Amino acid sequence: MTVLTGLTDFASLGDGSTAVLYYCNHTSFTSTAPAAECFTVVDGKIVEIHLVFDRMSSAPITEKD
Repeated sequence: MTVLTGLTDFASLGDGSTAVLYYCNHTSFTSTAPAAECFTVVDGKIVEIHLVFDRMSSAPITEKD
């Protein structure tokens, strides 16, 4: 099942040891689900990733009983 249908890239920056991405995911339920990723790079390889996202805007709205 494919959930991600695209994304809007807002910013990307980095130096020799860190890279940061900020974007909004597009799914069948929303196009405004913000997310950010921070990558730590050592010797040219990614050794750590931190992902932050708005879980509530990434899921479909459900009706309460």
